[in-house]
Formats: sequence, structure tokens, C-alpha cells
Amino acid sequence: MDGARTWWTQASEAEEVKAQFNLALLLERLDPPDLESARSWYTRAAEAGHTGAQFNLAELLIKLDPPDLDGARTWYTQAAEAGDTEAQFVLGLLLAGALKPPDLNGARIWWTRAAEAGHVEAREALELLEEH
Repeated sequence: MDGARTWWTQASEAEEVKAQFNLALLLERLDPPDLESARSWYTRAAEAGHTGAQFNLAELLIKLDPPDLDGARTWYTQAAEAGDTEAQFVLGLLLAGALKPPDLNGARIWWTRAAEAGHVEAREALELLEEH
């Protein structure tokens, strides 16, 4: 792990986006995790357009105490707009369940996009939304 961290750090500092993402993953999974550093590297990779980093950054922001819902929404949206169907689905969950008031129309839009791309859980969420 130490070797991987060293090499990924060097590559990350040289602006290698995949290394930034991998370094953030490693930092997030350390025992104990280094969430501030993971957040920083996810942010750099996300800003460079890495959809996995955008999604994981949003996930990390949701887990903060208190959660950063606005930040999570921003990064889920970036990944969703890039075609990440899991981000589309989870963005729908955020819009329907975490926001006050909920944005059910926004959730419907993102779940529809994900469902049309074959995301099964998004299709199920749409069915539940239509039933209620």
C-alpha cells in the first residue's frame, strides 16, 4: 500500500487524472481513512472530467456530518450529464428523498434517462413514483 500510495501521489501531482482517482480511492479506504485528502484528489480528478471521481466525490460529500447536499448534487449532476447511469439513478434519489422540498419532477427526469439506458433500479423507482 505504501508503494502504491507513493507512486500514485507522484503521478497525481503530475496531473495524471486516473492516478488522482486511484489515490483518492486508496485514501478513502485506509484504516483510518484520510477523507480530506481523498476529497482533495477526487475534486481535482472530478474537475478534469473523470466521471468516477465526480460520482465518488458526491458519495463522500453525502457521508459528511453534516452532509453537503448541494455539493453532492453538483457532482452527481456532472456525472449524470456525462451519461453515468448510476449517477442518474442516485441523483434521482437525492432529488426525491433528501432535498426539502423534494424535486420529484427532477427525479423523474433522471430516473427516466437511467431507465432508458437499462438501469433496472431506476425503472423500479419510476414505477413507484407513478404509483404514488
